[in-house]
Amino acid sequence: MGRRYLTSNEVEAALGRGKTIECFIGPFSSSGRTGVRHLALKATGKRIELKVFETADLGSPDFLDLGEFGSVNPDVEFGDADVVMKFDDLAACFSYLEERWHGCTQALVNEGIVQDEYADYLARDC
Repeated sequence: MGRRYLTSNEVEAALGRGKTIECFIGPFSSSGRTGVRHLALKATGKRIELKVFETADLGSPDFLDLGEFGSVNPDVEFGDADVVMKFDDLAACFSYLEERWHGCTQALVNEGIVQDEYADYLARDC
């Protein structure tokens, strides 16, 4: 198996090409809701947009599409992020991410690979 995680230079280059970068954060519990959290980064103009998704944990080894689970928050529309933030640059975004979820900037992956991260989480949790 090849290397999965992106370096900060690779993240910056991918965002510059209009690609989305993702990260699986893991399980969470908040306000009586439990699920799994993941995030997506995308360049929007000269800013970096961070979307945080808090989804129901409905997966199995045969069903890994986090985008199909929906938010645990009934007020969030299907497919929408629970939180959307914008940063002036990648350094500011990384600073926030490291403060909030230490180590997550070392676990950033290309779009679509977050499902593999979720599969690994399910395998560990069984």
